[in-house]
Amino acid sequence: MRLESPDLASWNAIIAGVASHSNANEAMSLFSEMRDRELIPDGLIVRSLLCACTSPLTLYQGMQIRSYIIKMGFDSDVPVCNAILTMYAKCSVFCNALLVFKELGKNADLVSWNSILAACLQHNEAGELFRLFDLMLASQTKPDHITFNDVMGACAEMASLEMGTQLHCYIMKTGLALDVFVMNGLMDMYVKCGSLGSGRELFSFMEDPDVVLWSSSIVGYAQFGCREEALKLFRRMRSLGVRPNHLTLVGVLTACSHVGLVEEGLQLYRIMENEYGIIRTREHCSCVVDLLARAGCVHEAEDFINQMTFDADVVVWKSLLASCKTLGNVDVGKRALENILKIDPTNSAALVLLCNIYASSGKWEEVARLRGSLKERSVRKVPGQSWMEIQRKINVFFAEDGMHPERDKIYTILEELWLQMLDEGYVSIQMLASTEQLQWSNKFPPHYSTK
Repeated sequence: MRLESPDLASWNAIIAGVASHSNANEAMSLFSEMRDRELIPDGLIVRSLLCACTSPLTLYQGMQIRSYIIKMGFDSDVPVCNAILTMYAKCSVFCNALLVFKELGKNADLVSWNSILAACLQHNEAGELFRLFDLMLASQTKPDHITFNDVMGACAEMASLEMGTQLHCYIMKTGLALDVFVMNGLMDMYVKCGSLGSGRELFSFMEDPDVVLWSSSIVGYAQFGCREEALKLFRRMRSLGVRPNHLTLVGVLTACSHVGLVEEGLQLYRIMENEYGIIRTREHCSCVVDLLARAGCVHEAEDFINQMTFDADVVVWKSLLASCKTLGNVDVGKRALENILKIDPTNSAALVLLCNIYASSGKWEEVARLRGSLKERSVRKVPGQSWMEIQRKINVFFAEDGMHPERDKIYTILEELWLQMLDEGYVSIQMLASTEQLQWSNKFPPHYSTK
């Protein structure tokens, strides 16, 4: 059935339906057809249009819509501004999203605050998110469960336990401690910050934890070395009749891998679809590859990858390559690297891993060839980095960083720690090699010696 003269509500329904599938071109075409019929759009229709712009490829259409919004005077409508802010965030133009939020000023509502906090989280702007959250607390707008989950996501991303703990206290005061959605976010934050003790207390506090809380706990224990505790929690979960989800099994397979329970892990992988109704994913397959490879079964792990029903990604091949480094298996390691480079030709970490495998096997000619390949490909190893939080400020450190403003103090303390390690009798080849490299690069004071 086709409407001969669709009204504004009908046009909005069809545009919203098309926009929900992120089809910006089709939505814009319908919008133009509606205007040709001399219908005047309202704020609801332009908001639906903006919802279609969900990637950098649709930024141009989003900017066209915004120009029309300004022309028609809809830019004073807060819900429309919130949609513009979200559009810029999804189209990866964070600075414009921030500008729209600033223009809202005191008119910003709860949706505005949650939208900009979500944009900060999406674009890894944790420092800006914390700053805006402080401003929100000082404003008349009260945060809700969505706000807290965005902030907890930033705490987890930056391993900011201090901020996360303060947030937990605030949640208890606001009465949101009974919200399962918020509690799951808190558990995820504590686990990712490595605070398993706080996570355990939170888990005990919940009278009827759901599968998400169980899964977060199991994954946390597995990732931080408490494998027996993870398996024990899984058995308890099953005894209580809680049905596991895909994340639960990732945690259990990880625990089996680190404990060396190969048969148990493989059995769980075999029955997960029939017994639990969980479809196998690349994540589960990566766990099985790690399970086999850690047990020294690198050939079986390679066969498993080749028999998978979908193409292996970089993570799967790197799990195999890392184990080849531990076991010194050059042949399988070389094949793993070749598959990684097919997917990502600039993957420096994989090339360095194979270099280390060749070096540990004494194949220095191959090491030289690979290093030459790195130069030819103009591939540079991304330096490792870590960060720590001191008084709500995030301090970032890079490996072999010679540009840090506190460089001299850092390396002086590092020298003292190394000397203490030597006095305690801890000497390894890796340690001496690293010391020689640091001396050679003049990062330790000239008088320093390992002798």
